[in-house]
Amino acid sequence: MSQVLGPIHYLMWNKIALAHGWEGACLAAAEAAWGRQRVADLLPGAAAHRWAPPQGELAELIGDASIHGWLQEAVNRVEESLAATVAALLGGGAEAESLLAGASRAHGHETAAAASQDGEDGPPLARLTGLLMSCYLDGMPCDQVSEVAEQGEARLVVRRILEVHRPNWERGGAPAATMVALQGAWSGGLAGGLDLRIAHTRELQPVAGMLACNDTFTLD
Repeated sequence: MSQVLGPIHYLMWNKIALAHGWEGACLAAAEAAWGRQRVADLLPGAAAHRWAPPQGELAELIGDASIHGWLQEAVNRVEESLAATVAALLGGGAEAESLLAGASRAHGHETAAAASQDGEDGPPLARLTGLLMSCYLDGMPCDQVSEVAEQGEARLVVRRILEVHRPNWERGGAPAATMVALQGAWSGGLAGGLDLRIAHTRELQPVAGMLACNDTFTLD
């Protein structure tokens, strides 16, 4: 390896694994609703784009490759894979987008529930900020995609530049509008999994022509 692995690299690998789990949740929801054979019939066109994180110790997986380059490639591939699976499942019918939104929301909820088992104390929205930053895959840290625009006990606003995702979504063949909506559903699920009193809205807010949004979380 060109550098020593640090906590940020393991955090990124965990985010990549969560994104892969999100794809799996979409597939599981589709199979439960439509049956395994119907889903299998939809997936061949996505095969060239689908990817799963390799198993093993991260340091051994990276080997002598550049840490940053290796993780960036993994980010790109897991997002392309998710988008390809979403694109394929959209062919399942008019109810597909609603089904995928529900699966995304449920996976976000489960992610928060698993991360909150230690029973951390503190204001819910402060805890949510940390959870979002540790679970939400939004490019590499150097991309500076997300920033907290407003933080209070009753309201949290996170501004996100979504343009970093667009090339991966396009390679996977999923509409950007659909992926933005599913990201929002996942974020809302994460918030609800932490505290059912937290409501979420996502509003597109283009920045210099780039795809961007504000995620607003309010505590009732």
